[in-house]
Formats: sequence, structure tokens, C-alpha cells
Amino acid sequence: MVRLFRYLAYSLAAVAALVAIGWWMARPAMPDPFYAPPTNQAHKPGALLRQAAFDRGVPPDVQGWRILYGTTRHDGTPAVASAIVVVSRKPHDGPRQLVAWTHGSTGFAPGCAPSLLDAPFANVPALQQAIDKGWVFVGTDYVGLGTSGPHPYLIGEGEARSALDSIPAVRQMKELRLHDGVVVWGHSQGGHAALWTGILAPAYAPELNILGAAAMAPASDLRPLLEAVQGTTVGRIMSSFVLRSYSEAYSGGFEGGGT
Repeated sequence: MVRLFRYLAYSLAAVAALVAIGWWMARPAMPDPFYAPPTNQAHKPGALLRQAAFDRGVPPDVQGWRILYGTTRHDGTPAVASAIVVVSRKPHDGPRQLVAWTHGSTGFAPGCAPSLLDAPFANVPALQQAIDKGWVFVGTDYVGLGTSGPHPYLIGEGEARSALDSIPAVRQMKELRLHDGVVVWGHSQGGHAALWTGILAPAYAPELNILGAAAMAPASDLRPLLEAVQGTTVGRIMSSFVLRSYSEAYSGGFEGGGT
């Protein structure tokens, strides 16, 4: 009997150790000082506040940066957001086309920003094709991922403002020469963000020449979507993100329909 208890104790200890190791390895990265807003600059929407070289996951013969820029939250309060910018190192005749990527769900904590992930481009389809055409890619992290929160998960105005303000920010980079127009492109949460970017642009940033918005599998009908996926692990995780996001943004409650 004593041996059995010892065996069970060792087994439970081993399981606990494995769970702890798994949690430790899966925890989000901690944002470094790059993501903290500078105290000596005005955080105007679209203002480029900081840039630095970025090479994690960047394809060969491609130059990458991460940028920090001013934006606003869904309610208009000032904020900062970060983004990844990549472009081919190969010579290009004339100004380059710009594509603004809005990413799908990566998490809710600041450490879940794509620019902090080990594989920041893992869910970006056709990135190499865009680079081969000489296009410039800017992918916002959204407010609250990388930078301080809250993150406007599936809150269209919040996501769209982060995307729209990344465009004038990248245009301020001296290393790039860009065409006037821009295409917005996103998937899942990012599909939702891309739709809202197109909707919000005429009022929020009428000076931008948005040529079009491509929304792949957008999370655009929220209540039926959440009800349909409640029986899955992904659905429960997604629901927790929505509940946290909406409770922080809408203190008076929400109906969950068209945001």
C-alpha cells in the first residue's frame, strides 16, 4: 500500500511538472521597451514614433522593421500600436505598392502580438508572392498586443483605427517610396478588421486612398458565430476574448450583433 501511495505521489508530481513546463513554454513573450510610448513625443494618430530592424521569421533577401505609431482607441482616446513592415531588398522601379495586413486571432495579452511571436508570418497567405511583386507589407499588431491594452478584440472601430493609422506611419519611413493607394487584406479576426477598415476610412482617414479591402473568412456575424462554435475549444477561447474585450469597452453591456 505504501508503495502504491508513493507511486501515485510520484505520478502526480510528474504530471504537475509537465503541466508547469508546458505552461512555461507556452506563455506569451513579455514586450520589451520598444513598445512603451516615448514620453517626449506627441502620439498623434498616424505619427511614426519609433522604428527598428526586425528579422525574426523574415524571408531571405527581405528587409524588415517593427514600428511604433500613434493611433486612437474605439472611443477616440489616444493610444499607440505596433506593426511589422517588410519589403524585398531587390531593386524596384518607381514607387512600391502598399498592402496593409490585418491579422487573425493570436491571443489577448500584450505578449500575443505577431511582432513578438516566434513565427510572426505563420498565418499570412501569399506573403512571398507579395514580396516578389515588390509590394510593401505593413501588418498592425492592433492596440493592446505589444502595447498596453485593452485589446479591441472583434471591436471594429478599434481594430480599424490601428490598421488605418499604420498606413501614414509607414509612409513616413525614409527607406520607402510608396504609391498613393493602399489595399487592406485580412483573415478571420483580420477579415473583420479589414471590413471595418474599409467602412471607417472615409470618416476617420479620408485622406487615405483605400483601393479595396479583401476580407477572408471574416468574423462578421458575431452572435451566430459564437453560438455555432461553443462546443469547441477554439470557440470557448474565442468567447473568452470577446467577453473580456466587450466588458472592458462597453461598461453598459452589449448585444453582440454588428460590432
